[in-house]
Amino acid sequence: MTGNDFGTTDDTMIAEEARGRTAARGTHAPRFVQRYRPLHLTWRAVIFFIGGAVVVAGIAMLVLPGPGWLAIIAGLAILATEFFWAQRMLGWARTQAARAAQHAVDPRTRRRNLTLLAVTIVLVTAGAAGYVARYGFALPE
Repeated sequence: MTGNDFGTTDDTMIAEEARGRTAARGTHAPRFVQRYRPLHLTWRAVIFFIGGAVVVAGIAMLVLPGPGWLAIIAGLAILATEFFWAQRMLGWARTQAARAAQHAVDPRTRRRNLTLLAVTIVLVTAGAAGYVARYGFALPE
């Protein structure tokens, strides 16, 4: 048994690879970063903060103007370059996005949405006509 730069033995690495993990966990870090544990941990921390900031900005954009879901998925993609849990979340998010896109083009859903739009337009028009009939149409001076 021989050791490596991460302080694990070959047997441990074989066991981790059998479970689908490696010591570096499929990192996209450059080789020179992977060789030194402190540098690699710093790399992962930087990726965590950048990806986390993009996810937090995406969450904020859900209520503020901006592409919230797109930013959340982009942040997860950044995090997924270094973290397995983010890869799993990104896979789930992609599945949900594909399911939502498929649901949006479903003819029944389109018909329901168009019906709701038509009813809303009729109600708003009737409300505006009722207001004008009662109070008249006067422009502000």
